[in-house]
Amino acid sequence: MTDIAEFDVANAGVLVRGHGLDAWLAEAGELMKLAGPLIVTQLAQMAIMTTDVLMLGHIGKTALGVFRRGGQFIGKTVSIAGTIATGEELAAKFTSALGEQVVYRPLTTEQMRASGPVEFANSFQFYSDASGYFTGVRDLEFVRELNPELQTLDSWLTEHKNEIPLD
Repeated sequence: MTDIAEFDVANAGVLVRGHGLDAWLAEAGELMKLAGPLIVTQLAQMAIMTTDVLMLGHIGKTALGVFRRGGQFIGKTVSIAGTIATGEELAAKFTSALGEQVVYRPLTTEQMRASGPVEFANSFQFYSDASGYFTGVRDLEFVRELNPELQTLDSWLTEHKNEIPLD
């Protein structure tokens, strides 16, 4: 459908008749068919922002380390990571910390495309395809020079394992 003139109003959705609670619920259901994907996308974006804010405490101190060194980093990229690990290695670390078996079950890009917003799938594919680059440019020793308080995943798990819900 490329033109508004092609829109078939007769098949736009269920015509809701009446004025009672049943009509209101039917109308809400039809509205959710349109709004549901937008709501899910908005909630996902909010979850990403929350994660970003949670990570700012650790990343912010590292960024401050960069700023304290002045012009040394002008035009350069500083890649930040506390731990570099594969999916299997991450599962093993969580298993060890939590005392419960954690299994890594990787998704294919096609599975990601089928299960959520296309933006997530595109990011997933980009990071999957370029994983060698992302791990290769991260120098953990250098990042710890910038922020000596930057935790490894192991130390973070030891400190926060009781805050991770297991049910």
